[in-house]
Order: sequence, then structure tokens, then C-alpha cells
Amino acid sequence: MYADLWTVVGDADRDQWEYTPLTTVGPLQFGMSPSEAATRMTAAGFTGDLVEMHPWNSQRSQHKAEFRKTQEREPYQTDVTAYYVEGVGLTCIVVDGLSGPQVSFDGMRLIGRIPSQLMNELGTYLAERDMGFTFTPQGDIANQELGFMPGVQRAGDMLLTRAVFANPDDRIVYTLDDVIPGEVWGHH
Repeated sequence: MYADLWTVVGDADRDQWEYTPLTTVGPLQFGMSPSEAATRMTAAGFTGDLVEMHPWNSQRSQHKAEFRKTQEREPYQTDVTAYYVEGVGLTCIVVDGLSGPQVSFDGMRLIGRIPSQLMNELGTYLAERDMGFTFTPQGDIANQELGFMPGVQRAGDMLLTRAVFANPDDRIVYTLDDVIPGEVWGHH
């Protein structure tokens, strides 16, 4: 049973999604409601559960949905986690590095990679476009304008990349760091 915790899905067996900065991650669009997201994810072959979260802002309720490929994953495995804020909609999407869809941005594969390879490719991308960068809580490089933060996830004795996509909404926050729930960085 525990060996299954570290199973890594190969690129050829992952759903292939595209990322449009601050707009869409595969079938998910920032700002959509939980029911709209569930409908799109169901159509893409995923199932999920919506749960209420402890809100960081007492003025608005927050929810998250944990999606997994229908009949392909154990109930404890999550391929994609979507976070919602009342009155704003979908604000943050986390794609699992072991089993989540392969998300590509401008030809760059973001999920399930060796971290140093993605950091080199992302660093080159940013430098070639004269774009600045920040550091994630885990020390990886990121860029606010691109709307995603790469991260790492344990896969047995290895680390692989995962990605956190966010769209700050000026009704609630102003930066990626503000809109990404703290739990995202705490358990990988």
C-alpha cells in the first residue's frame, strides 16, 4: 500500500494541459465557481470533493476541491486542488507532481520534472524576456506576471516539480503570495 504513495505517472499517461497566464490551467478558468469547475473537471474525466476551509479573511468563506482521475487514483490521491474565495471564484490551482496533468507553458513542461532542469529553463525564459523574478517559500524562482510558482514534491527518494497557479484579484489581494493558501506550502 505505501509503495503506491510514490508512484509517478509518466508524461505519456498524464492528461496534457496548457497554461495561459492568469487565465486558464487546462479546463479550469480563474474566477469560475466551484460548480462550473466541477462540471469541466468531470467532462475531463476527474472526480472531486468540495470542502470548506478555515478562511484567512473572516469576510469571505473559502473552499477547496480535490480532484483525481476517475477510477485511476486512490481516494487519498489528489491530482489537482482548486481553491475558491466567496465572491471571487477560483483563485488558486495546485497540480500534483506525481500524478497530476502535465501542464505546459510556452513549450515548457512544468510538472513531474527534475527541479534543477525546470529552474534552469524558467531562468533562461525570464532572462531572455528581461523579466524579473522572486523566490517561492521553498527557494525556487518564480515571476508574478506569469502567475505560477514552481515547487517540489517528494517522490520516494527523489524530488519532482509541481506547480501552483494563482490569479490575484484586487478585491481580495494583490500578489501571488497573498492568494496562495498557507497549506499549499506545508505538506510536500
